[in-house]
Amino acid sequence: MVNPVINPITLALITLSAQVAAQHPGHGKCQLDRLKTLGVAQEDVETVLEIARHIREEVTTRFDEALDAVLLATLTSATPQRAEAVSVTAECCGTSNRCC
Repeated sequence: MVNPVINPITLALITLSAQVAAQHPGHGKCQLDRLKTLGVAQEDVETVLEIARHIREEVTTRFDEALDAVLLATLTSATPQRAEAVSVTAECCGTSNRCC
């Protein structure tokens, strides 16, 4: 099977989209520079960014909804003894911040 070659513009747009959706710490700067050098229209880049942000927000929303469901199920099934154990272990990092 022959592997198709993706043109540089498409590859840079895909990479930028993935970086934005994944909240990459580089903010896609390298890809933005590459796209500018390749002469890609700002409107095209903005469309890709909009799509990537939508994907990121949808994933975040679904993750939060699943987390809320787990939390609700955990809390409604907790007995008083279990609730006490949860509050004690909530200080797992050794502080009273309950960050864990």
